[in-house]
Amino acid sequence: KEKDRDRDKEKDRDRDRDRKKKKKRSASSDSAERSREREKRRRKQQQQYVNKNRKPTEGGAAPTGQSMFWDGFQWVPRADTGTNPNDINASRKNRRLYLGNLPYHLGVTEDAFSKQLYETMRDRGLCNDPNQNPVLHVWFARDKGANYGFCEISSMEETERALQLDGMVVLGVPVSIKRPNDAVNPMG
Repeated sequence: KEKDRDRDKEKDRDRDRDRKKKKKRSASSDSAERSREREKRRRKQQQQYVNKNRKPTEGGAAPTGQSMFWDGFQWVPRADTGTNPNDINASRKNRRLYLGNLPYHLGVTEDAFSKQLYETMRDRGLCNDPNQNPVLHVWFARDKGANYGFCEISSMEETERALQLDGMVVLGVPVSIKRPNDAVNPMG
């Protein structure tokens, strides 16, 4: 009888332990379910935003050159540059500049460089419209272990003018601003 009683107590303990485990699992699965629901709502809102802000394209493709662009994580509104997207794509190589001798060791960032380049161009009268930033994108090659990068300017005229800024001082270091090796001859 004593053995039966011990065995019953052991079964009760096991049952209680299993119930506690199940309860814990249930709470975590509830959390996971809430997380999935939040993600579904976020994606649905994002899709509604995209649909509201883009013109329809064939086959549900990305809104190439329209009011939205894919930033690697989501669709975001494209800044209005006032230029034809097809012209922008055709002249992209001619609007790109090589940036050399970037002062990574002093903590320069893409955003800070973009802002300084715009302000310098604006102050020297090199912008077509001083109220609109002509610097579309700045990319640094940090992962390559070198101190260079590239930037894209909104027009070929402003790109030509930006070449005058070769040697611009950023955080006390003169930065080289030149045409990249893959640039196409703008004359044809």
